[in-house]
Amino acid sequence: MKPFDHYKQLTQHFEIQGTPHQIPTSLVDLEQVLFCSRRNVNFIMKKLRSLGWLEWKPGVGRSKQSYLIFHKTIQELQLEEIQELFDQRQLKQMFSLIEELNHTEEWKDELYGWINSKLGFQQETDVDTKKDVLQFPYFREIGRLDPVHVFRQMEMHLIHQVFDGLTKRNSFSGEVYPHLAHSWEVNVELNKWVFHLRKRVYFHNGRELTSEDVEYTLKRLINGNQWMVSGLCVIRQLDRYTIALDFEKPCPLLLRYLALPQTVILQKTDDTHYTKPIGTGPFQIVDHEPELIELHAVDTYFKERPLLDIIRIWTLPSSIQWRKDAQFYPYVPSKGKAHITTWSKNNRVDLERKVLICNTYKNGNMKNIQIRRRLRATIDKEQMINELGENRLSSCESLYGEEAKITNQAVPETTELISLTLYTNAHSLNVNDAAWLTRELRTNGFRLKVVTVPILELVQKRTRDKADLILVSMVNTSDLELSFIQFLLGHNEWFIHMFDSKQSEMLKNLAQVACLEQDPTDILKQIDDHLFQSVSIIPLYLTKQESYTHPNALGVELDDYGFLDYQKCWFQPPKIKEEPK
Repeated sequence: MKPFDHYKQLTQHFEIQGTPHQIPTSLVDLEQVLFCSRRNVNFIMKKLRSLGWLEWKPGVGRSKQSYLIFHKTIQELQLEEIQELFDQRQLKQMFSLIEELNHTEEWKDELYGWINSKLGFQQETDVDTKKDVLQFPYFREIGRLDPVHVFRQMEMHLIHQVFDGLTKRNSFSGEVYPHLAHSWEVNVELNKWVFHLRKRVYFHNGRELTSEDVEYTLKRLINGNQWMVSGLCVIRQLDRYTIALDFEKPCPLLLRYLALPQTVILQKTDDTHYTKPIGTGPFQIVDHEPELIELHAVDTYFKERPLLDIIRIWTLPSSIQWRKDAQFYPYVPSKGKAHITTWSKNNRVDLERKVLICNTYKNGNMKNIQIRRRLRATIDKEQMINELGENRLSSCESLYGEEAKITNQAVPETTELISLTLYTNAHSLNVNDAAWLTRELRTNGFRLKVVTVPILELVQKRTRDKADLILVSMVNTSDLELSFIQFLLGHNEWFIHMFDSKQSEMLKNLAQVACLEQDPTDILKQIDDHLFQSVSIIPLYLTKQESYTHPNALGVELDDYGFLDYQKCWFQPPKIKEEPK
């Protein structure tokens, strides 16, 4: 047994509540309490004394009483162990221990208050330098950070903290401006581009970025069948800082493509793009564990250095995410908003669109358009939003644009109970959506079987072979056209392969034509109208992101993905109390 277990036996036997607490006892008594020999009792007492948990005062002579003096309660030792696990970043073990402890809610609330005191803005001393640190909770583990495979908002957000692209896009004006490439030329046909790279731009390991890295990145995208490099047939390094790209057809949107998170420039020698990726961005990753991702500002960043020095994102349970003790939350559950009424709220609207995809690729009920129409007519989106709340903003009828979709097609009545399998990922919003759909649709003739899988599993063929419906989100950036194209063609065109071969071929052709247009709006609307009229998808609602920051936070802006721009944000440190004269 561990010393803690022996100490627990003693405190429980003697019913220790407070400290210090002196208990009359004897070695004979302790042998019975600890179920061991006198030799082992002496060994245990010696160990517990060395830890400072108790004192053993043996009596002198036959008539003298011996005493145990307890200096720690079990709760105090448990709190110390929890604090030690937190400092060691073993959060899973820490929260498992908390759940195992049979303590009052008041004690747990006090403990969560201590954890929250570690969050928000802090100043830590490193050698003789104060570091400005922002620590905040997030509700799930951060996934892989390989730019080719990013799927979710937080991962896309972090990609832009760690990496840079050849170009960058202003989220508000839509303007594309130079970034790693300081300038470029293009021919009249828009199919031959030459990019000039900035000199003395360094990866986080000190290696200089060159045209060799750009070629490596683009070839990796080509090998991954990424739509934004479709038709790129020739890549030529003209010199160390100049690269030429030749396309089979005009590529008028290339500058916008190169500002996407999927096209950030990787280091040629780096094969660990999703564990500890090495980029040229304003922050570098120094730790990436299931419980924590830690980023440090890069002093030699070629643009403006971030104002914050360290960012730590902790994976913490939702039970402590609404407390007002911390100073920043990227997401606050509804029940917590009453506690932070004096904070600044920053919205990012239409961050994603939740959609049900009807799998007509698979032989089954979704092949029947009448059943798909009936399913669409059965879902009361406004009721869903009102009952589930959270960041569900408003119902929608499309994946692109805001025009209302009107259909006069009658929905057939039937008494038949239709069984469908719905796949989604384990995000709490999706799980709640799926539970609501299961309950509501059952009263209208549909029986749903819900299967939750990791999010990247949703885009695999093996899922398509089994699912009738897939509940997923389309992430929207301020570049709505490219967000829609990415949803259509990204991840090996998984979306358009959800439909029968004729429809898939038609959607693919239209999407590829959209990529060649200076303004793809009309073609994308055509695709969107087709998806609605054919009931290939059932859009459900738009979401919004609300970030809350303490009044001491300044320079607060949300990026394309609804998260804080760490480069511009800073916190006023606590005022130093003046000593009385």
